[in-house]
Amino acid sequence: LPYPDLKRCLLVSRRLHAAAADPLLWAAFTLVLSPTNLEHLADLLKLPRLQRMRAVRFQGCRLHSRHLALLLSSSKVTSVSFGEGHDLERDVELARVPPTTLAKFTASMEHVGFHSSLLHQLSELQTLALLDQMTRPTCRLQKMEIFYDNHLSYLPALSVAHAFSSLTHL
Repeated sequence: LPYPDLKRCLLVSRRLHAAAADPLLWAAFTLVLSPTNLEHLADLLKLPRLQRMRAVRFQGCRLHSRHLALLLSSSKVTSVSFGEGHDLERDVELARVPPTTLAKFTASMEHVGFHSSLLHQLSELQTLALLDQMTRPTCRLQKMEIFYDNHLSYLPALSVAHAFSSLTHL
């Protein structure tokens, strides 16, 4: 069922609630975090039905290190996207996340999408830290979506090529 219908099933009866709350049904669900629910991230990740969830999308919010740390504690999450469709209202501001924290978080995921508009690109230091993490053998990143320049054109081409060489999708 689509998410809205699955959510409605939870409210029909206890029997349907038990069936609709099965974590297997929610494994493919993408949790969308926005200003209205971002501060409840810890509570959301504790919900039994979200224990197998693998994908999270942040949109229209300002992230801090604590948000990424909470996601890392959820070992099932492997795919994260920041922003959506280059829509300024859905941009995610990552300026307050230290470069090394963002880079380590990104390297621990299998798929990361940086979909914010030109206004909220990664900083040069964040990009440098990310490239450094991508060259390490512990990097799990396989697929990265990155829009706009994000300071990549200012870096030595060989460094960028070396960092991206381990990806299967760019």
